[in-house]
Order: sequence, then structure tokens, then C-alpha cells
Amino acid sequence: GTLAARWLLVAVAWLLPVRPASPWGGQATTVGLQLPTQEAGGLASGAPLVQIAAGVAVVGAVVALIRLVFQQRRFLTHVRRWGAVSQDPVLLAAVERAACDLGLKKVPTALEVPGIHTPMVFGVRGTKLLIPAHSPVPEDLVLRHELAHIKRRDTLIRLLLGLIQALQWWNPFVYLIVKNVRESSEIACDQRVLHGVPLGEREDYARSLLRAAVATN
Repeated sequence: GTLAARWLLVAVAWLLPVRPASPWGGQATTVGLQLPTQEAGGLASGAPLVQIAAGVAVVGAVVALIRLVFQQRRFLTHVRRWGAVSQDPVLLAAVERAACDLGLKKVPTALEVPGIHTPMVFGVRGTKLLIPAHSPVPEDLVLRHELAHIKRRDTLIRLLLGLIQALQWWNPFVYLIVKNVRESSEIACDQRVLHGVPLGEREDYARSLLRAAVATN
């Protein structure tokens, strides 16, 4: 969790005109685009290029933000239209058990949704647990992994990462940071749910993750 938080701090720092000290040490630095100044003979020769670059960056950010909103809205519409609150007593009991094990204050609503291949959590407020429709009840460790994302507020972090990546679409370092934050989040959830779990159950969990990866691809 700490590693993911540090990477997120670095990603947010890219949006600031004054970057804070690195979480790994170092001093704060002032950054920003140095616009050309007007001289006696007129604007600096680089002014048109700077203006073009700034315009491209702004247009690209707007397009990326529109795309992000469209994707989120489309998936939300799909969940609202086709998702149904699960009535499976086995699944509901497993979700309640996982929520209790993780110390969640509220058991999330489980929705059975067609068109998805693996369990996932969705939404920042009132986060829902989404289960593929017409599929077997996921294993307890798989459910605990998804609910661990709720415990860590990872849905909010993912939204922030999406916004940062849209605004900094031209910056390859931001893509690297986003990738590292997401990987750190998954590792943290795995470590949380596998703590104290026997080897045999860990192997079953690994096979479940492999099947999920195959189904997604």
C-alpha cells in the first residue's frame, strides 16, 4: 500500500507547477513551461512552436478526458441496464464472510452482470461488487481480493490515475507511474488475502487468477 501511495504522489506531482520533495528523498523543485518573452525585436523565434505544442497538449487532454468519461459512462449504463442484485444465498454468504474478514463497515452489494469475465469492483461511492452472470460462485480468496480493493479505496485511486493520465497524455513517465501504481495495488491485495493461507489454497488461488487472465484475453 505504501509503494502505491508513493507512486501516486509522484503522478500527482507532475500536475503541479512546484513539485514536492520526492517520497524517496530530495528537494522540492519548481517546474513549468518557460514561455518566450517579448524582446526589442519582437517575440522570440520559438514562440510559434511553443504555442503549437501547448495547443496540441490541451486538445489532446480534452480528447482524452472525453474518452475517459465516455468509457466510464458506457460501462455504468451497461451495469445499470443489465446488472441484477444477486439472490444466490451461497454467493451472498461468501461476500458477507469476506467483508467481515477484511473489517469492512458495510457489506457491498453484489450484482450479477453479463458481459464481464471476472469479478471486479466498480464505483467510488457505494462501491459495488460485480460478478459475471451465470458463472459459479467465485472462491473466497478471489472475493476477498476484490473486497480488499474496496478496503484500500482503490476505485478512487484508479479514477485519479485516469484523470492524471488524460491530462498528461503526452508524458511517457506518467504511463509508467500509472502502471506501477496499478501493479502495486494488485500485489498489496494479494498479500493481504494470502497472509496465513496454506500452500494448497494459495495454489488454487493462483490457478483462479490464471483462468481469469485467460478469460479476459
